[in-house]
Amino acid sequence: MFSLFKYSDQIIAFLRDGILPVNDDALAKKVIIQSDNYMYVDGLLFHFKKNRKKDSDQLSETKQLVVPRAIRDWILHTYHNLNHHIGSDKLYDTTTD
Repeated sequence: MFSLFKYSDQIIAFLRDGILPVNDDALAKKVIIQSDNYMYVDGLLFHFKKNRKKDSDQLSETKQLVVPRAIRDWILHTYHNLNHHIGSDKLYDTTTD
């Protein structure tokens, strides 16, 4: 499995199996706190980012697929090539929808 970010493996283990890190209470606490921002579904890890709108008390939530750093460039390159070499602005707009 790719390491997604510093505590990703521990967050996945906690969300999927309810297993916390052993012999490291501080890390276990971080995993519990951070896991509120993630969901593990069908082998995929999603991050939920809360966005506060300017001049408003409303919060919107963005669901983001967590992609391993090791394959991010490959995904963007492949998507770019499969979509007739669209420019960087269009690439960003279509991948963030």
